[in-house]
Amino acid sequence: MALPYPNIDPVAVSIGPLPIRWYSLGYIFG
Repeated sequence: MALPYPNIDPVAVSIGPLPIRWYSLGYIFG
């Protein structure tokens, strides 16, 4: 899983409803 914005990854996970979307993007990109 190589995301172009690793710094935003933890931030999105901290938000709550965003982690699911970020995970989906990571899976699609991965």
